[in-house]
Amino acid sequence: MRQVEAQRDAQRAQLLGELARSHAEVVESIGTVALFETSLLPLANAYFDAALGDYRSGTGSFSSVITAEKQKLATEEGLERSRADVIRRQAELERWSGINPLPVRMQGTGKRP
Repeated sequence: MRQVEAQRDAQRAQLLGELARSHAEVVESIGTVALFETSLLPLANAYFDAALGDYRSGTGSFSSVITAEKQKLATEEGLERSRADVIRRQAELERWSGINPLPVRMQGTGKRP
């Protein structure tokens, strides 16, 4: 009887650990999306706008515009990958918790992932 109880307690602890890990991953992913939205994407847009402005005024090179646009597109792709991570990780958390759907919202957007 004690062995069965010990196995049950070990399984319970393992499941609670997985639930906590899954929750932490959702929170981390939401933070990453917020970082992209509030810092990285605005910086990439500003860098592109500055490079384009320099090129139009004759003080910058076309290759600088291309480099800035590549960086902007890579940042936008990173944002979308991060949003996908939120959705994937939230689905895993919902699976672990048995609650579907969880009321998780991405910071800065006010909407569900």
